[in-house]
Amino acid sequence: MIRKEFGLTATFAIMVSIMLVGVNLLLGGILMTSSKKSMLTLIQNRMLDISNTAADMLDGDELKTLKKEDKGTSEYQKVNDTLAYFQDNIDLKYIYCVTAKGDKEFVFSVDPTIEDPGIFGEPVVYTDALYAASQGTPSVDEEPYSDDWGRFYSAYSPVFDSDGNVAGIVAVDFDAEWYDWQFRKQAISILINCIASVILGLAFVFFFTGKLLQTNDMITALSSEYRGVYYIDLDEDDGICYQTHSNIDNGIARGKHFPYTATLTKYANDHVSEAYREEFIRFIAPESIRENLKNEKVCTFRYMIDDGGQQSYEMIRMAGVRHPEFRHDGIVHDVGMGFADVDAETRRTLSQSQALTDALAAAESANKAKTSFLSSMSHEMRTPMNAIIGINRIAMDDPDTPEATKAYLKKIGASADHLLMLINDILDMSRIEAGRMVLKKEAFSLDALLDQVNVIIGGQCRDKGLTWIYEKTPEADGFYLGDDMKIKQVLINILGNSVKFTHEGGSVALRVDRLTHYGNETVLKFLISDTGVGMDEDFLPRLFDTFSQEDSSTTTKYGSTGLGMSITKSIIEMMNGSIQVESEKDVGSTFTVTIPLEASKEEVVEENFEEKVDEPDYGVLEGRRLLLAEDMEINAEIMKMLLDSKKIDVDHAENGRIAVEKFNESAEYYYDGILMDIRMPEMDGLEAACQIRALDRKDAKEIPIIALTANAFGEDVQRSLQSGMNAHLSKPVEPDILFFTLIKLMK
Repeated sequence: MIRKEFGLTATFAIMVSIMLVGVNLLLGGILMTSSKKSMLTLIQNRMLDISNTAADMLDGDELKTLKKEDKGTSEYQKVNDTLAYFQDNIDLKYIYCVTAKGDKEFVFSVDPTIEDPGIFGEPVVYTDALYAASQGTPSVDEEPYSDDWGRFYSAYSPVFDSDGNVAGIVAVDFDAEWYDWQFRKQAISILINCIASVILGLAFVFFFTGKLLQTNDMITALSSEYRGVYYIDLDEDDGICYQTHSNIDNGIARGKHFPYTATLTKYANDHVSEAYREEFIRFIAPESIRENLKNEKVCTFRYMIDDGGQQSYEMIRMAGVRHPEFRHDGIVHDVGMGFADVDAETRRTLSQSQALTDALAAAESANKAKTSFLSSMSHEMRTPMNAIIGINRIAMDDPDTPEATKAYLKKIGASADHLLMLINDILDMSRIEAGRMVLKKEAFSLDALLDQVNVIIGGQCRDKGLTWIYEKTPEADGFYLGDDMKIKQVLINILGNSVKFTHEGGSVALRVDRLTHYGNETVLKFLISDTGVGMDEDFLPRLFDTFSQEDSSTTTKYGSTGLGMSITKSIIEMMNGSIQVESEKDVGSTFTVTIPLEASKEEVVEENFEEKVDEPDYGVLEGRRLLLAEDMEINAEIMKMLLDSKKIDVDHAENGRIAVEKFNESAEYYYDGILMDIRMPEMDGLEAACQIRALDRKDAKEIPIIALTANAFGEDVQRSLQSGMNAHLSKPVEPDILFFTLIKLMK
């Protein structure tokens, strides 16, 4: 059949060469152009198949975290080995990963090449196809480019992370000489045939026919991966078979026309698995093909076929006869359709995807274990620190304590505070580095937040003999959406340093203003200045580095860990904000923090003072009765003595169950508030708070419940508030914060 068809073609070629030499040349040119386009499509599709398959085998979440220093690690080696498999088993020049460094700037990532590989972080030659891949579209270079390794055409495929963002790009290089030679060879072949037919005519007819057969064999070889190849006229709903698929209409003969929609629909009903059938029929509809190829050269659909109980994966590929840019009316009229066996490849990909899913589950389990460990360590370290700091404060406030002993106690207190700060900073830093620190987006009152900062820093300034200046413009007032606890942590970190490094008689100031406002978006500016020791200009670029200290004696003299500013900068950047610093030695420092926030449409009830005063009204607390739930006797004794200093009566419950019983057996409004530990035997504080809120009595819904616990992470605070508590205070408890909270909730 094939030989017969090509005999007719040769006869026609002889007749044309004898009658119209010019027409022969014209047909040769048309044939050359058409063949070049077909080969270009096939080669580019093959290049993209390789790069797409490699990209599908990579984990975007792992790829985007790789750094130059990770070379040799299991994560780096995993990516390297995957790329090396393609390098060793597929006819290509190079394969490597690329990451975007900036707008239209790209650098090498992982390169498995053994001899002269691309260096991690070094720039990669920019091409439009590379840029398209960075935007999420697999692409192939239309023109060759040159670099230190040679002259290439490359295919680029994006690697996506779990959020659907481009985490990196797989680049596959093919030697431009090989690429160009495919077209030159074909062009030469066609040209020889044309010249031969013109010059030699009938004498060279067999030679001409042989070259036509060679060209056909080349196209056949390039399409060998397809089970069937067809030409489809979408306007006429007509198809022509070029390579027979045995399951389509029992094997349509080569060159035979067939009704496209009816034939493909029958194939779907007879062979496509039910789970894929509806989507397959939708994919082959002419309107769907036109839509899919509106701006693309190729569209594909993978599905499962069922032949007598034997299931395998197959792919249908549609390619427009004309590329989008060459369609004069912008509409797809004719397409090439191919069916390919992708069972082995698909099953391998599914297996790898399952392995990645299992690995992700294992990683998530490890992260949960780490979070649990950090929470437990935080609780276990804070509990004894609460006893140490609490007893030390009580001893310091005892009028019978000798002055010499107070001097020792003061040093103990300073060391304990330093240890607590170190514990807090290390735990925060570990969560930031592990990506486990999560920002809330909840409505909060900026006024209430700044009141708390004012009380804490104002008290520290008074104790040290510093002038405290707090100013806020009316424009900054309002309710916002964000993480108020993290904003407070940032301000207290910076202001705490200002207090620490400013000598007696100096001043510390906080000024809050609205920098810009557009629609619901507002940028707040927090200006923090002091007249402290200041910093050298050379040290400022390293100020936010982990464990960075200008002077090694700082730790001994001021109790600094070198982590606070690094944590502060990380939190600000998580909020899409910025921090800048200006400082002069022995003059002072000024920090400018800008944080973008979204205005809240709902107002938050402010549980703060009606009037703003520097000294809290401790008289509000006198004669109040609190229920204290605390399983550790020493912590209970410390809390009793602390509350007794403000003439507050305390009933002690050894665990959550007893606390619920005591509250339930008391008269309504007998207690003015409840201080609730979280981790307790028999019943924890969260469950106890839930049960108290559920009691059928008026005060159960109204009584203030304050979490007083060594659980200090953000998720711990959320669990406390979700259980019905009004506030969450972390141990060791600052007396000023405790009394401020009690006054705020009970006044």
